[in-house]
Amino acid sequence: MKKTLFLLLFLAQPAWAWEQYRTLPAGFNGEPLGCGLRWPGPVVRLALDATTLDGLETVDVQAIAEASSQAWQHVQCTLCQTCQNGQEAPQTCAQNPLGMEFLWLARGKPSAIGATCTSQNADGSCDAVSGNGNWVSFIHDEQTWKAQGEVTPVSSLVVALTVLTYDRNSGEIRDADVLLDDATHHFCVAPACAGERYDLQSTLTHEFGHVLGLDHSADVESTMFAGADPGESKKRTLESDDTMGVCTAYRTTCNACADPTVHSGCQAGSIGNGWGLLLLLLAWGTIRRARN
Repeated sequence: MKKTLFLLLFLAQPAWAWEQYRTLPAGFNGEPLGCGLRWPGPVVRLALDATTLDGLETVDVQAIAEASSQAWQHVQCTLCQTCQNGQEAPQTCAQNPLGMEFLWLARGKPSAIGATCTSQNADGSCDAVSGNGNWVSFIHDEQTWKAQGEVTPVSSLVVALTVLTYDRNSGEIRDADVLLDDATHHFCVAPACAGERYDLQSTLTHEFGHVLGLDHSADVESTMFAGADPGESKKRTLESDDTMGVCTAYRTTCNACADPTVHSGCQAGSIGNGWGLLLLLLAWGTIRRARN
C-alpha cells in the first residue's frame, strides 16, 4: 500500500509553474497568446536611486542590487528551443549561459517612470516611445507611494512594484522601473532582520525577474512566487522553475511573438495604439492590475 501511494505521489508532481508576461490574456484553454514580453537585446541597463534607503548604507544597497541582478545573469540554461512550424519546441542542448546581462550605471536622481512618446500619429496616438531609463527607485512618502496605483491606491500589502513599457505588437520591453516602498514598509539584510522588515536582496531578485518579463509562478518555492514573509531570504537564489522560465523565454530561435498578426487588445492599457504600459503590483502581494 505504501509503495502504491508513493508511486502515485511521485507521478503527480506538478509541471513547470513559471509564466511569462504576454501582450494578450491566455486563451480559453489557458494556451499562451500574443507576444512574450522580453528585452530585444542582451543587456539591461539599470541605475540606482541616489537617495538613501532607511536602515541601510548606500554602499550596501548598491552591492545588494548587483547581487540580485547577478542571480539572473549567471543562470546556466540546459534547455534550448527550436522552431517547428512556427511553434516553440523544447529540446535538450549543451549547458550555456542565459546571455542576459544587467549593466549598472552611475547612481542618480530617477527620471519619470515609464517612457516618453517621441513620435505621434495624426490622431494623437503614440507611434514611438523612448525609455526614460531603467531605475530602482525608493519612494519615501506614503501618499506618493499610494498614488503609484493611479485609479486605485496601491494596496498596503505591496512592498515593491515594477512598471514595464513594451511594444505590444512585438512584446519587446523598452523601459523598466522598480519602485520600493520606503514609507510604510522597510528593508533589511537577512538574517539581521527585526520586526516587519523585508530582505532587500530577496525583494530585488524577485523584481528583476519581472524586469526580464516573468510573471508570478504558482510554485511556492520559486523566487517568482507572489508571497513572502518578513525576513525571508530564500528568494535570493533561483529555483529550477525560475531557471526554466527565463531560459525558455530567452533561449529560443522562434520569434518572441506567438501571434505576429495581433495589433490590439493588449491586456495592459496603452500609450497610443501600439504601446503598452504594465503596472505590476507584485512583490510580495498578490495583486496584478493593468494601468489605464
